[in-house]
Amino acid sequence: MRLFSKLRMTLLSVFRRSQASSHLDDEIRYHLERQIEENISAGMSPEDARSAALRKFGNPALLRDQTRDAWTGGWLDSLTRDTKYVARSLARTPGFTSIAVFIIALGIGSNLALFTLVHRVLLNPLPYPDPDQLVSIYEHESVATRMLTCP
Repeated sequence: MRLFSKLRMTLLSVFRRSQASSHLDDEIRYHLERQIEENISAGMSPEDARSAALRKFGNPALLRDQTRDAWTGGWLDSLTRDTKYVARSLARTPGFTSIAVFIIALGIGSNLALFTLVHRVLLNPLPYPDPDQLVSIYEHESVATRMLTCP
């Protein structure tokens, strides 16, 4: 159940950030109120109970940031932000986008063609049994020998 809850919060924090943020704020508020109630029941005044609860609980903004990093792993949140930024930038400049996509496609295509050629010629074995024992024999005739045999 804990894994499902963690996965749910990760997806929620990535795709619905405001909803996850309000859920986190509610959670922090709940724990802070419980600590204040404990301090009041221990005999503190409401103002002292609140300041003691804040001291014990810590900085809520820092805890909120640490919790978001734990939910999304930090890198996932950064990746989504960067992806959205790139998409907006490319949508603003369609000419540059089309040229960039064409150049990337050309690079991928040429890389694929070169790898296919290298794979076929150098890496694949020959389609013969025992290709290491194949021998090539050719005849080489020198110029002097040819001159002697010509009429």
